[in-house]
Order: sequence, then C-alpha cells, then structure tokens
Amino acid sequence: MKNKSIIIILVVVLVLVGLGLIILMANLLGGSINFGFGGVSDELVMDEFIDGDYSNISISTDMSEIMIKNSSDDRFRVVVYGYKERTSFDKSNNELNIKTKAKSCFGFCFNQKASKVIVYVPSSYNKEMNVDNRYGDIEIEKFMDSKMTIVAKAGDVRIDGGREIDIKNDFGNIKIDNVRTLRAKASCGNIKVGEAEYVDIKNDYGDIDVDSVTNYLNIEESCGDIEIGSIDLKNNSRIKNSLGNINIGSTNEVYIDAKVDLGESKINNNYREAKVELEVENNCGNITVDN
Repeated sequence: MKNKSIIIILVVVLVLVGLGLIILMANLLGGSINFGFGGVSDELVMDEFIDGDYSNISISTDMSEIMIKNSSDDRFRVVVYGYKERTSFDKSNNELNIKTKAKSCFGFCFNQKASKVIVYVPSSYNKEMNVDNRYGDIEIEKFMDSKMTIVAKAGDVRIDGGREIDIKNDFGNIKIDNVRTLRAKASCGNIKVGEAEYVDIKNDYGDIDVDSVTNYLNIEESCGDIEIGSIDLKNNSRIKNSLGNINIGSTNEVYIDAKVDLGESKINNNYREAKVELEVENNCGNITVDN
C-alpha cells in the first residue's frame, strides 16, 4: 500500500510538471505550441506605395520576419507575405498600422509558416516606430532621428541606428550599431552595442558587449561577461554583475569605485579627485580596467 501511494504521488508530480511546461511554451508562442517550423511564406499579400507623413509606424505580429528599410525614393512602401485573411493594414489617423496573425490551431501545430513584413521608410523619418513580434527576427536599418519601441518574445533583433531605442527581448540576441539613448531588457541572449551616448541595460543570461559610451551607463547583468571598449562619462554611472567578468578599456578621468566578492580587481589608472564616479560591483568574477 505504501509503494502504491508513492507511485501515485510521483505520477501526480510528473503530470503537474508536464502541464507547467505546456503552459510555458503556449505563452511563449502566443497561445499555440509549434513544432516543425515551416519557414517563411512566399505568398504575397500586399505591395503598396504610400505617400504622406506619418507620426507612427506600428507593426504587430504573432510569427513573422520584420524588416524596416530605408526607401530609395522617400516614399513609404509596405510589403507583406503571409495569409491575406490574417493580415490587416490601416493608414488612418496619421499612422501606419500593420498586423499579422498566425494560423489558428489547437494543441500541437506543425509546419507553421511565418509571415514576412517589409516596410520601406524615408531615411529622414523622425517620428516613432513600434514593433511587437512574438516569434521571429526583427531588422531595422539606420534611422538616427527616430524613436523606436521594440518588444520581442523569441527572435534576434538587429538595429543599425536610432535616436532613442527602448527594447525588451525574452529569448534572442540584440545588436545595435549606433544609438543616442538605449534602454534594453533581455531575459536570455547576448547584447552587442556599438556607439552610444546613454546606456541602460539589464540582462539575465548572456554577455553584454559595448564598444563606446560617451555620457552615462547603467548596466546590470545576472550571468554573463561584460565588455566595454571605451567610456567618456559625463554623469555618475554604474555596472553590476552577479556572475561573470567585467572588462573595461579606455576611460576619461573618472573615479572607479570597484567592489568584488569573489574575484580580483585590477585598475590601471584611478582618479580619486574626479567629479564623475563609476561604481563597479561584481559578486563572482574579475574586474579589469585597462585604461
């Protein structure tokens, strides 16, 4: 009787764990569980040139490859591949709104094809871009006068340049070449930033690599290495890592307040009388400043 009770308890536990995994996967993929990704659809839904000036470009998709490119003729153009009955487009109220939805299914879904959204935008565009994608990669070319808000559930995000970028990615890498103000949150993936003025990054799992920062930075990492090529700080800043090394290259004259619990700290030049302070804290890993 005792053995039978143990078996029943184990079965109940396994069932609960299985249900938890199913619910987690369903949430990640927007309410359906997909196996056997069927590639990207080649069925053209729309290809439309649009004149006018729009204050916001909004793209919302369940499962799509999204590209925002510089137009060659200073006109807007929207190209969508996918499923016509699950695609909507609206250009009223001075906004461009594009939405695509994945095919409905119940339980396990096989051979799902992703849609593809390509938007051509004048390079001088200085308004807002909002992109929300549950599954798939996002690529945006350089729009240095635009403000961008990006939400991604699962997929890589690549941005050549923007004035102000707010980005949240659950699973996937982030790569930004040039940005004035960056606020980024990631759950699992590497973050690579080129040139930036203001940087605020929080990452749970994955490396953070920034080439240069010229004003302010606030970086918080749970598990992964932090690499910063050069800093020229005008405001007090902070770097914190729980597990992983912190490496910094050249700096301006700043005071670096370094604290290490498990690891070593090495700073070539520290300016204790400097007006700007950089606080660097590491729970488990080394701190190296090669300035």
